[in-house]
Amino acid sequence: MLARYEMLRHGRPISVPFADWLLAERAPLDEEFDTRVFVSINSRGTSEFTDVSQPELQKAPRTFMSAHSDQPPASSEQLLPYFQNALSPLATAAFLKKYPAGLSSSEFKELLTPR
Repeated sequence: MLARYEMLRHGRPISVPFADWLLAERAPLDEEFDTRVFVSINSRGTSEFTDVSQPELQKAPRTFMSAHSDQPPASSEQLLPYFQNALSPLATAAFLKKYPAGLSSSEFKELLTPR
């Protein structure tokens, strides 16, 4: 049963940001319809496999900007390599569908704002 799960972070728990997932299901039986169980330091829950977690949505733009002299990405596709955990094909498609023409400045600011 535990083979379905993977540790996403290792080391001392104090060094892991509160919202980062520590443990999650490895893969869905049906990515389009299954949900993913996860555990973080201060929460637990479920997420659609096609969803990108809020912490991931906040980290990718920041990581991109750090690598590009604080310049925002010109297109949504430029953020894809900057997600800490590679997005599944369905999650990538859902992300690009939500931001098809790239990120407006208000959408970009929204991604950077914690919820």
